[in-house]
Amino acid sequence: MPSMIPVRVLRCITRLNVGGPTRHVSLLMEGLDTERYEQLLVHGTAGIDEGAGKLSVPGSSVHVPDLVRRIAPLRDRRARRVLASLIAEQSPHIVHTHQGKAGALARIEAARAGTRAIVHTYHGHTFEGYFGALVGAAVRWVERRAARASHALICQSPSQERDVLRVLGTAAEGRTRIIPPAIDVDAFSGARSRRAAARRGLGVGADTRVILLPARLVSIKRPMHAVDVVASLVSHMDAVLVLAGDGPLRPEVAARARDLGLADRVRFLGWRVDLPDLYAAADLVLLTSAMEGTPLCLLEAMASGTSVAAPAVGGVGDLLGDDGVLLDPQATPLEWAGALRPVIEDPDPARAARAAARVRESHAPRRLLEEIEALYGELSRA
Repeated sequence: MPSMIPVRVLRCITRLNVGGPTRHVSLLMEGLDTERYEQLLVHGTAGIDEGAGKLSVPGSSVHVPDLVRRIAPLRDRRARRVLASLIAEQSPHIVHTHQGKAGALARIEAARAGTRAIVHTYHGHTFEGYFGALVGAAVRWVERRAARASHALICQSPSQERDVLRVLGTAAEGRTRIIPPAIDVDAFSGARSRRAAARRGLGVGADTRVILLPARLVSIKRPMHAVDVVASLVSHMDAVLVLAGDGPLRPEVAARARDLGLADRVRFLGWRVDLPDLYAAADLVLLTSAMEGTPLCLLEAMASGTSVAAPAVGGVGDLLGDDGVLLDPQATPLEWAGALRPVIEDPDPARAARAAARVRESHAPRRLLEEIEALYGELSRA
């Protein structure tokens, strides 16, 4: 029998950091059948405060230094030329992009090269809230152009698909597919058994309530809200806020904690890769974002058996279902604290177990890989 020629996949992501898109791409690079798929990962440059280099992604890769998250016309032009050259050189059967900048540049160049199948995965709700009016309009125009060049637009939740269709209109019609994200469930299952050791590692006592915020310290994540929530909670309980992440707002968050008399109750860990231990140590994993996509940290926390809470924005409601606390995005931190207090003081083990079981069943890597391979097969045959 002649050996099967593998499908060449050029996978392109804007940056490799410690965020969900990097972990998602890592699962695909490691898990797709190597006899059927020959993958090359093309990635840009992460910012100094984004945890660059903290995670190792398997497989062959090419770094494009000028591919960056921010809008930078000269660097964007150079990155686009490099991507065009790589696509011409590799002649991939499939170009699959992740994140906005890589998605726009690589899809447009792949279409110009006549690539057989062009796929993009949306990892967030980025059409609103990230840019001013003028830049936002330009971003949406470019995204519509890239969407028309695509054969499949992968949305990770129903709400994300609705958002994509609402913003992109006819450019996205007939192209969207819902493929929920996955996590390495085995890495987080049983994490609670390490709770005592994990809490000792953080230096917290048995009676201290640990609120964990795993997020970049940037405006869209609203880390100040987390500080204000804990400021309300400490009058009722011994609580600390642990921030796993970094970013330009770190000095302002630290100043806010000092102003509220919480300097000893707000811990800055920076970027961490020992997330299973942090989830095990936490009594609550909290997000405070003004906008989110499908944040993997919520799935990871639920798989770990830890209570979760987040504002009802983006795809959060799709992920949590009835297994977490959905917060009113317009409510005050004081009102959030009131909603969170009973969850922290009287956790529901049955609810946590139900959430962990659902995540293990619905968000395991095997399911993601099977759906991606089915899509690739469909597009290759078209």
